[in-house]
Amino acid sequence: PGGCFWDQNGKSYFNQNLNSTASWGGTGGICRIENPEIPSNPPVDNRVGELLENGSFEFPMLNTHSWQPLDSIPGWNLAFGPAIEIQNRVAGSPFDGEQLLELNSHAPSGIYQDVETVPGVQYKLRFAFSARPGVAMAYNEMQVLFGDTEVAYLSAEGTSLADTAWQYFTFRVTAESTVTRIAINQTGLGGSLGSYVDAVSLMVDGSPEPRCAANPDWLMMDSGFY
Repeated sequence: PGGCFWDQNGKSYFNQNLNSTASWGGTGGICRIENPEIPSNPPVDNRVGELLENGSFEFPMLNTHSWQPLDSIPGWNLAFGPAIEIQNRVAGSPFDGEQLLELNSHAPSGIYQDVETVPGVQYKLRFAFSARPGVAMAYNEMQVLFGDTEVAYLSAEGTSLADTAWQYFTFRVTAESTVTRIAINQTGLGGSLGSYVDAVSLMVDGSPEPRCAANPDWLMMDSGFY
């Protein structure tokens, strides 16, 4: 806030560095602060740890080398498309744990999860993305949204891949509401083959790094496993 002071001659002056205005009120020594900027406490989210449920798509648990289209899964809902497709080592290795999400389940699909957030607080949004092995780039395109903000629009070429080629991304995002929707959408061509997603995470920026589903002793650093 601002401040008024008096010099040796009894006249008032104002420290211009304090972001408000002042006026001298006469011989009575009244100094009036007009429209002072009063700093408010910065927003805080004291939660520690993972804020998303089932970010590595480990539930429901499927048999090895199987896949299943579902209307919903723990933590996630279907936004559009025919189903949420979960795979357990069917056509490529997962990034974390035993399972992954394919966004092109018979046709382009999208999923979302709503999470409580604190407006003004910064969070870290992380996820892994890979093209489906043997599938052209036109089918391996996806979009990630944090609320109404597009965080990423990604594509990758998979025609020459024998296995998944994961890329791990970290974005710092700032909440604008008390509930924020994390949305992951297939944007490439339709069909039954397409973008892979795994290890989706949201944490308060500065929280301890998330741990891997396959090995809790491993940390999920910004560059991947550690």
